[in-house]
Amino acid sequence: AAGALQAARDAGLAPTVVTYASVAKGHAMRGEYEAASGVLDQMEADGVAPNVPTFHALLSVCARAGEADEALALLRRMEAAGGGGGGGGGGGSTLAYNLVIGCLLRRDRAAEAEALLHSMHAAGVAPDTVTFSSMISLSPGASTAPARAAEWLGAMKQLGLQPDAQCFNKVLACCARARLPELADEWLDKMEAAGVPPNLVSYSTTIAAYAKTAQPDEAAAVLRRMTARGIAPDTILLNQLLESLVRASRPAQAAALLSRFRRGELGPPPDCCSYTIVLSALAREGDVARAASWFRTMTAEDGIAPDLMCYNGLIRGFAGQGELDEAMRLYDRLRREGLSPDEWTYGPLLDGARAARASRLARSLGAQMLGRSPPVLSSFCLVALRRSIGASGLRAVCRECGVLDQPAVRQALGKAPLQGA
Repeated sequence: AAGALQAARDAGLAPTVVTYASVAKGHAMRGEYEAASGVLDQMEADGVAPNVPTFHALLSVCARAGEADEALALLRRMEAAGGGGGGGGGGGSTLAYNLVIGCLLRRDRAAEAEALLHSMHAAGVAPDTVTFSSMISLSPGASTAPARAAEWLGAMKQLGLQPDAQCFNKVLACCARARLPELADEWLDKMEAAGVPPNLVSYSTTIAAYAKTAQPDEAAAVLRRMTARGIAPDTILLNQLLESLVRASRPAQAAALLSRFRRGELGPPPDCCSYTIVLSALAREGDVARAASWFRTMTAEDGIAPDLMCYNGLIRGFAGQGELDEAMRLYDRLRREGLSPDEWTYGPLLDGARAARASRLARSLGAQMLGRSPPVLSSFCLVALRRSIGASGLRAVCRECGVLDQPAVRQALGKAPLQGA
């Protein structure tokens, strides 16, 4: 495209702003920001003013790539150009500022984003709900985010902007991240008082906040409030209810809720995550028989394929209860199904092998763990392997698998990491 542009110019043809913009965008998409800037220079030298769509296209590419400095430079250039020929004047546009502000926030440059918002307002460019939504959702510091988010909503109102459901939902998310579910509940009331009906995301976020703090009764109350307003739950929300019960050490109630889930009493059917939450909790409690029963229900009756997390939860339970043969059957099965074991697979198996004094099995597992590509070099697994087969055995396996000089291995053997490692 750049060659065609030059050929047209050499032939005395006058490229249009669209032609220049397409070439500049192409350079930017390839990460050639200096070349893209050079095309803008050439445009201006040829008397073709970059317009607002030109700047928007380039800013969008930079923002998606996370190139905050390049995006800032483009915005400054747009401001200096007065918004571009035919673009409405006045410097940068609301969309342009929003793209740069969002990019800065994603690069953890919140102070610069806030300063840009203030300069945007000073330049007479009106922020919109997207501008403030970005500031709310990425307010730094989990402990202070809800208060700061509330300040941004107040600033919106001062400018005559009405916060929409997305803005309120991001305040709710700030409350959830700060582990303040009661505050999230209050914001549900504030949404309704502002004439903005809470939606599925609003309720789901609040329930998730209660789940994180092990408050299942309060989470269930939010569900009742939601269904009373005619909003049906989805599987993700119901999984959060299961999680709240498990975190509150009530796995039997979680299993009962899963049964209702399966019967269709709550709406959508359970998924693999639903079963994993329940069977992992039962396995941790030592009730591996019920955990295995749920696993069979999931696979044989409901036809849901287990993922690695599901297998790991059950393997941990069986290995912890000394039922190493059953744990190994699950290990073999997950490998046959094409899943790749991780540290949460090998760790419990190696601990189980150590408890059973099955050093030969531990060595075999260690060879599989360290001989794969990439090897599993978790300190938890390496220490468990060393306890099973001794330091000399660990050294021998690591030598066979070509990982003896790895820093994690040296640490497990009681040696200092390699210089510069």
